[in-house]
Amino acid sequence: MQLQYEIIPIENKDNLNFKPAKEQEFLHESIQEQILVCELDENQKIYSVFGFHFLLKNKDEGIKYDRYYAYFSTEELSDEDISKTLRGSRTLKLTEKNTYTNANDIKVIICERGFMWCNISQYDSTPRFYKTIILFLVALAYNRKSTQILNNVATSYKNKSHKEMIKARNEIYDFDLNCFFENPVKQDRHQQYNIWIIIEKNYHVINTHNEIESQVINLTNVIETRNRHNMSIWLTALGLMITLLSLITSIASLISIFK
Repeated sequence: MQLQYEIIPIENKDNLNFKPAKEQEFLHESIQEQILVCELDENQKIYSVFGFHFLLKNKDEGIKYDRYYAYFSTEELSDEDISKTLRGSRTLKLTEKNTYTNANDIKVIICERGFMWCNISQYDSTPRFYKTIILFLVALAYNRKSTQILNNVATSYKNKSHKEMIKARNEIYDFDLNCFFENPVKQDRHQQYNIWIIIEKNYHVINTHNEIESQVINLTNVIETRNRHNMSIWLTALGLMITLLSLITSIASLISIFK
């Protein structure tokens, strides 16, 4: 195995010198603006993607289940070897749902813990491997963003902070408009475009986003409808009170006339 990396979601760190990441011109421009990198040393760097931080470092021994892995092999491996590398067992079955193959060029296998890149050709494909790492980070960040918005809405609902719930819903609209694409890769970058399709299917990016968006929007719409209904009741009650006061005033005036 020529290259082995760990990808670790971490808490956001302050006072880091982030710069625009390289090798991301294959992504839509609005996404490129959201991907920054801070190089800690020659073996470690931190990526910021949509504000979420991920540590990329050389792999330690063993497989840990709080992180993801990216492997680059200079040769095509057997299905069993790929499964053992990615999962530590023989249980991973390679199918068209988790494998991208370009004959005589590359083979990319996606699983729940990361991906394997096999270089089949005589040409160096490491630049494309690093692009796929960035693409993989985009998928992780998309899912973390969806979860973050849902958690914010749940907390706001628990605290009966309806304004914050509306704010979270508007945040989804803003994020969708600027950053969320069913495929964040420019369509003319065919290889990365098709690799994204496989990453997205295995990490359920679109389904997760759509389900959470639907839940948040439906809930906030119910709250807004309830608030409008309560306001309508309040205005009706206020109208009745004003009418009643006017009636009382009129009656009082009539009584004073006939005294």
